[in-house]
Amino acid sequence: MPTPVDIQIALFSKVLMFERNLMSQNDDTLAIGVLYQNSDSQSLTAQKDLRNFLDRLPQFKKAPFRYSLINIDATTDLASIIARERIKLLYVAPCPKVDFKVVADISRQYRVITLTGVPTYVDAGIGVGIEIFDCRPRLVLNLTSLRACGADFSAQLLNLARVIG
Repeated sequence: MPTPVDIQIALFSKVLMFERNLMSQNDDTLAIGVLYQNSDSQSLTAQKDLRNFLDRLPQFKKAPFRYSLINIDATTDLASIIARERIKLLYVAPCPKVDFKVVADISRQYRVITLTGVPTYVDAGIGVGIEIFDCRPRLVLNLTSLRACGADFSAQLLNLARVIG
């Protein structure tokens, strides 16, 4: 994962300000899922760093939020967890043993925006990623995935990112 979690979160927070549908639903609390793999040290570190950041954050996008940790090693039914927890954002930590096409399909089915710090996952269907380009973080957007999950990002953001799909 080339970009540290604190920088990822700062960028993702700004990215989500350009998304027009995220808080337009009837939910009064934004549900965030953190998908990680307990058996992978890099994944576990990313999960802990993200959890520490979220624990200090009073609101997300000017709304109360809650988060759920999802250990992919301990579940075979990601779809049920997403439905039960009413997750709208899913952060995907490094998970080397996961089929990201399946994660992307489930996310589209439940209209969940997916975010990751692993840029290659965006090619597999994750919606928003961060890569290093010219020694700086740059957004990577999978437009097909984002549209399929109902995301509506402004053209301003699309001009700042590398867009695929």
